[in-house]
Amino acid sequence: MNLLVRRVLAEAVDLAVCYIIALILQTAAPLHVSIPLFADWFDQALWMFLVAVLYDTVLLSVFTDTPGKKYMRIHVETADGYDFSMSRSLLRALIKNAELFFLYGLGAALSVYRMTRDLHSSLHDYAAGTVVWKNKKKKNI
Repeated sequence: MNLLVRRVLAEAVDLAVCYIIALILQTAAPLHVSIPLFADWFDQALWMFLVAVLYDTVLLSVFTDTPGKKYMRIHVETADGYDFSMSRSLLRALIKNAELFFLYGLGAALSVYRMTRDLHSSLHDYAAGTVVWKNKKKKNI
């Protein structure tokens, strides 16, 4: 399976997990952001954004993958060989989720364009100095 397809499917799995967590948090602690036309939508989107950033930051800095990436057998590592720090992970998560939640199709189109040119580097990977690779199959000895 193509790495681009794996990345999109991994993101779908991770967003589904984040959505469930955000729904639970929104029900337990609504933010009540007062924007008259968009109150319900904005409240949900803000929770989703906060959960997705925290989810990506913590899981990538601690495990270098998320459940979606693990399921699709891909992993994230730094391009320069240094440890995957919390700050690098936070930068990557902020840019990725800002593209996704605030730029909508434009952010996704930019990332897909970059990934089709170089399958290991989307905009958020480029900014954070990370790359995504397919895991190699483990051989039974």
